[in-house]
Amino acid sequence: MLFNKKKQQEYQHIEDARPIHDPLSAVPLVPEHVDMRKNDDGIVYLRSQPTVKGLRDNLTKILKQDYSRKVELDKYGSFCYALVDGRHNIKYIAEQFAEWTKQDQHEANLQIITFFQELMKKNLIALQIKR
Repeated sequence: MLFNKKKQQEYQHIEDARPIHDPLSAVPLVPEHVDMRKNDDGIVYLRSQPTVKGLRDNLTKILKQDYSRKVELDKYGSFCYALVDGRHNIKYIAEQFAEWTKQDQHEANLQIITFFQELMKKNLIALQIKR
């Protein structure tokens, strides 16, 4: 009986997560734990500092270990990430990317969506969905 209640709660959580009808309308945001730096050539470097608690936190302080994840973006990724400011949606970023690379808008949309999906998997970007 308890197992069924737990399963029902899990399914309720899944039902609450409604699909996005237009993924291009989402607004990308830089999370607080991500630090962005840009070099003179315009290449973006991202550093993600994970939250460390408990014994691992104590060991981190004693051993002075750095558990941050560092990512270097290429010129295309740097161009897109530089446009992430919490105001522009993915559609705007894709339009700017298509104009900058002089390619078809549909192809640019697919590339930008894939790029942001990969960043989301690495917890380097968050999306604000406006309903």
